[in-house]
Amino acid sequence: MRGRRKSNRIVHFFGWVILSCLLAGLIMLPPVYTQQTPPLGNLNSEFNQPVFNNGSTSTQSSSVETIAKAVSPSVVTVQSNTNNAQVLGSGFAVNPNGMFLTSNHVVSDKKATYQLVTPDGKVEPTQVIYRDQQHDIAVLYAPISLTPLALGNSDQLQVGQNVVAIGNPLGMFQGTVTEGIVSGLNRQVAAQDDTGNAQDLSNLIQIDVPLNPGESGGPLLTPSGQVIGINTASDPDMEGLNFAVPINTAKQALEAAQKSASI
Repeated sequence: MRGRRKSNRIVHFFGWVILSCLLAGLIMLPPVYTQQTPPLGNLNSEFNQPVFNNGSTSTQSSSVETIAKAVSPSVVTVQSNTNNAQVLGSGFAVNPNGMFLTSNHVVSDKKATYQLVTPDGKVEPTQVIYRDQQHDIAVLYAPISLTPLALGNSDQLQVGQNVVAIGNPLGMFQGTVTEGIVSGLNRQVAAQDDTGNAQDLSNLIQIDVPLNPGESGGPLLTPSGQVIGINTASDPDMEGLNFAVPINTAKQALEAAQKSASI
């Protein structure tokens, strides 16, 4: 572990408390696989180029209104089944056969059960089929068929690029849309939850997009409507200091989830 420069800034995992640090070294936490995987159907299609906007793959810039209309129907609310349907975060469809992405901290309680709520109010139980704790990513399965979102290439992100976030703050305001810019790349934070469990997150996208509790796990999108990140953390004491996990990291988790499901 090399030396580290500490910061007094406090940021939130939207339900977790994070102590912000700039770290040169990282704690390596291996992904955790679930014991049982439900049938997911045929997932061998190119998940990084799924259907977008009613059957077409979008590659051209669109207005925020167009993005919101096309993407919002694929964004779900993640609730706890064991705590009075407590809203924990958001998620989004990445495969028409019921595969969803969210943040691992949204579904971190391995003893709990969870459910997804679609924009039209349908509620279905969901299972965590793959966890990447190191990068705060979880892959979910639910018997819901929603239009999967197109996954972009986060390696092509540039500082100053416009981005759009969609999520369900507090589980009450579904399809909330906010926009901003990429403020920085390759950010690192040290995270600690309210039970004292700590982990380091690296290679995060820093954004100034306003985010609220319940939006963690939702998609961060380019002006062309492609997902380039998973919204994950915010600093409540600093306006416009928020973070997202790059979608290219999540693609690796999706590949691992498919392999572990013996597809």
